Amino acid sequence: MEDPPIYKLKDWPTTDDICRKMPLHFKAFKEFLPCHEICHRDGALNLAKYLPKYFCIPDLGPKMYIAYGWLEEFIDKNKHEVFLKMKQGSTDCHIDISGAINVMTNVVEPVNSFSKRQRREALRNLLVEGGLSDEEIDNFIESGRKPGALWHIWPVRDTEKIRKLLHKRDEEQYKKGSGNDAIHDQDTYITSEIREMLEKHGVKGKYILQCEGDAVFIPSGAIHQVLNINSCIKIACDFISPQCVRRSLLTTEELRHLSTSHQNREDKLQLKAHLFHTAKEILSSLLWEPIFKQKLHQKPVI
Repeated sequence: MEDPPIYKLKDWPTTDDICRKMPLHFKAFKEFLPCHEICHRDGALNLAKYLPKYFCIPDLGPKMYIAYGWLEEFIDKNKHEVFLKMKQGSTDCHIDISGAINVMTNVVEPVNSFSKRQRREALRNLLVEGGLSDEEIDNFIESGRKPGALWHIWPVRDTEKIRKLLHKRDEEQYKKGSGNDAIHDQDTYITSEIREMLEKHGVKGKYILQCEGDAVFIPSGAIHQVLNINSCIKIACDFISPQCVRRSLLTTEELRHLSTSHQNREDKLQLKAHLFHTAKEILSSLLWEPIFKQKLHQKPVI
């Protein structure tokens, strides 16, 4: 039986700045955002702050992600049986050029004819499929929290190894020289079957069960994917922290080797421009601050 389509609204607003479109919501998000100095567009440790306004500024967000959940589809509406295999998610595996933070602002459990027992059993099977142990599932269910989304994130050090294993798994699709890439194509959801294959080769990721009010940090270059359990509203924004730079440069170089028609080939981040103007700002401060202080302490000539 094929999985049904699950609708989602991605990167909204697509062409407008949420600061202008929803100023009150933007202000509330700014106050809620953790690690403001790194995550916010005006943060001192966010290199995106130092790109001059006359550049074509990359859109780093915040952007909203609104999507229906999968939990309802884990229950067969005719037989009330639970599907035991998940073949796709809300967001397929990919990597971000920059660092990112994703905040869950709202989780909604739909009202329907299913009993609490049926929903609880469906949730248990979904989390088992997601790689959680029975003890972890029991503890979460007992907490009474509404599950929003299930994340899988793999360490940055394993990104290239995962790519090679996925290519080997489907050599025909990712044949050498095709320009296709198992990660940058963003058309693969790493199922429990694939995760088992990765673990046999020493690659083990982490899961994050995100609920309302939770913020998830995604390191630059780390493969990650998302499965919405219930219907959710999430707000995400990208940032360029000093810790991101080395990996972001490697990812930018990877994108250059994709086929010319690939949707992700364009260098949208303009990372080298950010680095240049950040360095210029730092050098300017180092050179001019001592001169300014010296002039400040000089006695006026009468």
